[in-house]
Amino acid sequence: MMHLIKYEWKKTLFLKLFLLAVVLIGEAIFLFCAFTRDFDSLAMNVSILILSLGLMLSPIISILQNLSLLHRELNCKEAYMLYLTPHNSFTILGAKWILSLVETVIWTALAVAFATIDTLLLIHVTVGFTPDVMSRVNELVQVALTPKTLQIVLQLCFLFFAGLLQFESIAVIAIVLQATFLHWKRGSGFVILVLYLLLMYLSTTILMHLPLSSYMLFPFAGSYLSMRALGQVLVSLLLSAAYFVISSLLLEKKRNI
Repeated sequence: MMHLIKYEWKKTLFLKLFLLAVVLIGEAIFLFCAFTRDFDSLAMNVSILILSLGLMLSPIISILQNLSLLHRELNCKEAYMLYLTPHNSFTILGAKWILSLVETVIWTALAVAFATIDTLLLIHVTVGFTPDVMSRVNELVQVALTPKTLQIVLQLCFLFFAGLLQFESIAVIAIVLQATFLHWKRGSGFVILVLYLLLMYLSTTILMHLPLSSYMLFPFAGSYLSMRALGQVLVSLLLSAAYFVISSLLLEKKRNI
């Protein structure tokens, strides 16, 4: 598994490095404007735009690249090489799935790190860490660590990661269905889109009609999660796992033909 993950990482490394370079350029411009106190310049606004869009879109672009690569591997003339590997379909798709999850975690960690560093830098450059400022920062930290705030943050994080996994799982099963039953057929790309939209609609309908109350709370990590949010995360993960298993079985069946 680790060998496949490293192989998938290397195949998509160029785009990741390019995205990281764009983010670092934006950060460099931001630091330059901050240290020169050029807060109202066009360069400062552009750097904030680059950082915001870059860190927000990078995990989505990485996942889309992985999906595009899978579609190309299953539909190119050399697709038979994929079926001659000693690894089963669960391992092949699992490596792609795990890589996307790891990339999402890395980009999220980078976004948190850059946001924290830049915020502290702006405070230091504009007003300095005086006792009054430190008192206000401490008040903000206390507010951020309240159970209600932690509840909201935890729910958003879990829903975000579960949503990304489901997005990728639905896209993967649509691609595998197309490659299995409509290989080299005209209009197969449109079929992928229709399958994706149908499965996404089905999943969303299931999640929105869960018979759980948002007022029921479940203790978690020193805070609370609403039973509805927790149920949506768990059901989303179960649906993603189901789509993954079905995709792997279909791909394995095609390998054995």
